[in-house]
Amino acid sequence: MQNQGRLAGATIIFVLTVASVLFLALRKHPLKLSAGCLSRLGTFLGLHKGDGEFEITVDHNWLPVCGALLMVATTACSAEGAWEGGIVGRSQMNPWEVLMVFFSLVYVSGSLDITGGISYVAIRATAYATTGRGLLILVYSMSALLTLFTSNDIVVLLLTPLVIQLCNAVKFNPKPFLFAQFFAANIASMAFLFSNPTNLIIGQSYGIDPITYTKWMLLPTVGAILACLIGLLFLYRHELPTEIQLPEMNPEQALRDKKGAIITASILFTTLFVFFLSPYLSLPLWPTA
Repeated sequence: MQNQGRLAGATIIFVLTVASVLFLALRKHPLKLSAGCLSRLGTFLGLHKGDGEFEITVDHNWLPVCGALLMVATTACSAEGAWEGGIVGRSQMNPWEVLMVFFSLVYVSGSLDITGGISYVAIRATAYATTGRGLLILVYSMSALLTLFTSNDIVVLLLTPLVIQLCNAVKFNPKPFLFAQFFAANIASMAFLFSNPTNLIIGQSYGIDPITYTKWMLLPTVGAILACLIGLLFLYRHELPTEIQLPEMNPEQALRDKKGAIITASILFTTLFVFFLSPYLSLPLWPTA
């Protein structure tokens, strides 16, 4: 009975946390709460405004942490259980290894973006579009290919501003192209074990190595990518312009550090190659990352 109560409490806190994050993330302006009753605390922390009012800006980034702490505080989840199940791991499942692999790939991919390498590839690819349909196909294909070698999170974060910039320059609705980018990135992330943290969790839980995972998932991923592209072209067939004139964008200007881009890309591809060889080398993924 006690375990059922803890499960119910943890579920309620989880649902409220997710709902709060979505609510704050979708707001156009940050949520600010006046807290007159906490004015003394505000004075102590140095958070008072000049007029003496105390105001709290609620940010969605810290809500998951607050939700986790609330679970521990209300004993919906014990501190030992949170440490063992969420960080150290049990049996074959080790969350810290998943986080190390994921954050390492994010770091290398982010470094590649800082050099301008990803923007260079994106501008090169989209420069060949002459119609709205062609641009959607290029954005979709580029997002899928980049996801295969980085991660869906990186592609969404880095390409979204570029897609919006292109659409604003030619003055048409960016929604079809943003949806194409999001769908392509999420679907393509199924292909490889390291393309998505969820894949890493599944691989660890069931002892699936990168090559075995790809053997099972590559064909369904390709089929889903093609099916989704056909669906997007059909859905937005009336919204895509027949002719477009993209602004002149020099990809060389986007490439801020050519030598750094080559070195970082080499490190990224070498890491991914070693990932595939890890079963034959009897090497876990996290030391390679």
